[in-house]
Amino acid sequence: MNTSTSNRGVISFLAIIAITACLSRQLMARAAEDKCIKDYTQPCAEGWAESSVLARVCEAPISYYGPCATNVAFMDTKEDKIKLEEMCHIKWPCFSYCREDDLTGCPKFWYLEDGFCKPSAGYHGRCSEPADLTKMHETERTLWGNRCGVQWPCKTKCKNNYKAKCPEGWQPTGTK
Repeated sequence: MNTSTSNRGVISFLAIIAITACLSRQLMARAAEDKCIKDYTQPCAEGWAESSVLARVCEAPISYYGPCATNVAFMDTKEDKIKLEEMCHIKWPCFSYCREDDLTGCPKFWYLEDGFCKPSAGYHGRCSEPADLTKMHETERTLWGNRCGVQWPCKTKCKNNYKAKCPEGWQPTGTK
């Protein structure tokens, strides 16, 4: 057998393996995306934020290079949001898949400071004021969370103590 013919055969075989692996990854990604139940109740697409300057406008993240403008008016219906997804190459976030939400601490993208949950820069919702959630019952927290468009972390088997000064097994500096 000729060496160049042998090399072509090996290269062709490797190309087929690479293409198969690439297609497999694409199919797996598409299957995972198909399992996602989109949350079209959110005003803006994933990564986009409600404008703090313009009313009822979503602003694109800096990384957006799609075919649409970087400021897009709110879409009110699910159907309009689906059309916008296809037209602008964006997607709405998936619903959370927690078996149970952990309503004991602060929601995702919020942090605890001086007894209040405060929004971080990663939060892009309707509420910007610090909230004292410790005085709210679970139902009130859920209603507040729905109004503010927050997501709660998933409840875990471990209990986290966010009021502790340090993680378990750690000590504040300067003490023994």
